[in-house]
Amino acid sequence: NEIEMMKKYNVPTVVIGYEVEDDNLCSISVDAKSISKEITNDYLDRGIDDIIFVKPRQNLVRLDEFADGIKEAFAAHGLTFGDERIISTSTHYEKSYPFFQNYFKDHRHQLVLNGYDKEAVAVVNGAQDNGIAIPDDMEVIGMMNTSYSIMSRPALTTIHVPVYELGAMAIRLLTKMLNGEEITEHKVIVSTHLIKRNSTK
Repeated sequence: NEIEMMKKYNVPTVVIGYEVEDDNLCSISVDAKSISKEITNDYLDRGIDDIIFVKPRQNLVRLDEFADGIKEAFAAHGLTFGDERIISTSTHYEKSYPFFQNYFKDHRHQLVLNGYDKEAVAVVNGAQDNGIAIPDDMEVIGMMNTSYSIMSRPALTTIHVPVYELGAMAIRLLTKMLNGEEITEHKVIVSTHLIKRNSTK
């Protein structure tokens, strides 16, 4: 609704995290589907298919598209990744940690993908409280490469999303729009990469 309103009133706008474009509308985002598809394919190729996705309620990354990438990788291997494998969780550690502390009393998985590092730390701590060794019994991958990823014990393997660059590029695009300069690319996709630490083998 907000985007449609910006279009209607022709307000110069740069959206971070969603792919949109119009005459006076640009976007900066990452290819969430490709990220998750590549990681999931790598694990499935190694015979690791007990995978879940912990989806917090907010992030700069389109987490629905991230889930779609996991599903596409499973489908390419003749498998199904159902919505029951997606756990929606609070973005507040004080709520997500007790949830996973209880969850891992009865569950354990080979790999837990997380939409944010903070939730990944809650997963690590909740699992270890129940005697699940990270990464020997279960691997955990976070997202964003925040300070949480290096404070975690073990330190988190995480998907680096260049947040500073997203903001800087958005400001540059907005400045060009306000100055009436030509915009050659209205949709900018910023690359990400996996930083391997000690929560994966």
